[in-house]
Amino acid sequence: MKVRLFLLASIAIVAFSCKKSTENAAAATPPPGDNVVEVLLKLTGDITTSESPLGRKVPANANNARTLRDSTIYWVIVRKDNKSIYGGLFNQADSIRLKLPVTGMITVQAAAYKKGSGEGLFYYWQNGQQNYGSFLGNGNAAGQLNSAVLTNKMDTIRYVFGYTIRVDTVRNIRLFKTETDSTWNDVIATLHTEADAYVGETTFAAAATPTVVTLPMKRYAFGVQYSAANFNSGRLIADFSGAMPTRYLTPGDTVNQYLYSAQEFFQRDSLLNDAVTVKMKWEKPDGDVVPLGEKKIFFKRNVLTKISVTIPPPGSAALGPVISEMTWSGSETVNF
Repeated sequence: MKVRLFLLASIAIVAFSCKKSTENAAAATPPPGDNVVEVLLKLTGDITTSESPLGRKVPANANNARTLRDSTIYWVIVRKDNKSIYGGLFNQADSIRLKLPVTGMITVQAAAYKKGSGEGLFYYWQNGQQNYGSFLGNGNAAGQLNSAVLTNKMDTIRYVFGYTIRVDTVRNIRLFKTETDSTWNDVIATLHTEADAYVGETTFAAAATPTVVTLPMKRYAFGVQYSAANFNSGRLIADFSGAMPTRYLTPGDTVNQYLYSAQEFFQRDSLLNDAVTVKMKWEKPDGDVVPLGEKKIFFKRNVLTKISVTIPPPGSAALGPVISEMTWSGSETVNF
């Protein structure tokens, strides 16, 4: 396969989880007269934020023609005394202004999603704006916050049934299936989302609020690359047992590296409970499928895993896949 350099642009999305908590059962909006200050947010660590906020125009209907799928989306939450009170969705990282209460313990959480190798975070158009209120796989987000619209500003969070909003979920995120899809039926959600994900959190006393809040971001992603000897016809099939969408490759494909995020990286730097059983197959031009072998792979954070297979000659037994790894931590560019 021919490999080319591909800059991981994005839409990719930003995610949060909605967790039930008795201590947050009451609405967490700040009381009348509660003063706030506005400060700038600066994201550091594994992420760089110098990319353009503009997205490319894709062939689609009138709604999707204005897509920003290639932009990085930033989801920001402000909590006071562990109660989420402000949230905002941004695609301009250099101008994120936080609303911070002047009393209590303040926590700022942010997540950033770059498009990676997927088609970007699913959104729908509402009143001329991009709404991401349903991008979680569990579908609970839509009625619980009024700040899931891309507005590039912080807004007060509303609650339903006492949920607290946290930016700490990167699994089962709803993505578009193709560049031209636009309906609710054309979305896909898997355990490991095909996107580049970054999450960060910092806590400080309101009395010690800095003039600029610096937030280190950590990357929660791994890469997969394929290599196939004697691959001259048919299709190479990578079946991930439902953890990621099945990948189909042809000898003429110019991209053979793919990027995924993993929730388990919040606890450890390699997958254990969410390790993936990968089944490699070769589909002949006549449609017959030849199993090439399978392995359980414990993908690692910031590591590109190369899966190498050999297409067997007629009458020969298939050889099992060979797994090798290389680190690409800290790089915003991946060889595609």
